[in-house]
Amino acid sequence: MKKIVYILTAAQFILLSAVSQAQAIGFGPYGSFGLGSSTFGKIDVFQNDQYGMPFSFPEKFSAGGGFMIDTNCSRDKLFNYRFTFGAERLFSKRFVPSDETRISMINTFGLGVARNRFVRFWIGPQIGIHMNKDKLRSNMLETGYYLYYYSQVSSEYTYFGGSLGLAAGINLNFVSGITFAIDVAARYQISYGIEHIQAMIADMYLFYPMSMNSWASSSSLYASVTIAVLYRVNDSFTVGKNADAGK
Repeated sequence: MKKIVYILTAAQFILLSAVSQAQAIGFGPYGSFGLGSSTFGKIDVFQNDQYGMPFSFPEKFSAGGGFMIDTNCSRDKLFNYRFTFGAERLFSKRFVPSDETRISMINTFGLGVARNRFVRFWIGPQIGIHMNKDKLRSNMLETGYYLYYYSQVSSEYTYFGGSLGLAAGINLNFVSGITFAIDVAARYQISYGIEHIQAMIADMYLFYPMSMNSWASSSSLYASVTIAVLYRVNDSFTVGKNADAGK
């Protein structure tokens, strides 16, 4: 996982160096908060569909942050490209305990539908690349008629996937050289990866330890709110002949 983080970090700085050669840019830190749901592929402890265990999280909260680049924070132009690189923790305590980490690179293509010297409102699609890593734990004990049945399942996975979404945001440019950016987004993510499963099934007479690796999938639907403070370089609202309002 550390190698992947290093590669993604290097890609971020390469992109920042390339974008900084452009005429205008805004960059800075951001924080994000979200709420969504996830469903994980079937875990066949007995390699039999009769005992498959799909994990579902109807409520999952997320919090994180990272670095943001925007090619148009305040100019009187229609298009802006926004890139974010960051990580977040996802929390869910329903059914199966889960503390998940997600590393994301998200590309947003915005259209400034309303803009003036101090405010820019935009809307546009998003395309994301993600890596999720988590460890799930499940314990169950059933008793009755002097018998008991106990199961313990531990599933550790690393998933890679992509997302599509729609975002809308507002840039506040009341301070010279600084943009306060707020956006909301909804995304649908599909991921695939390797899952390592360890299970222990026991009753009064037998003990079944198990271990296996398998391919699995995950789908998520979630919404997020992002708040950023961006430092602008060569990025200011222009009125007159040089204004490129139609592009």
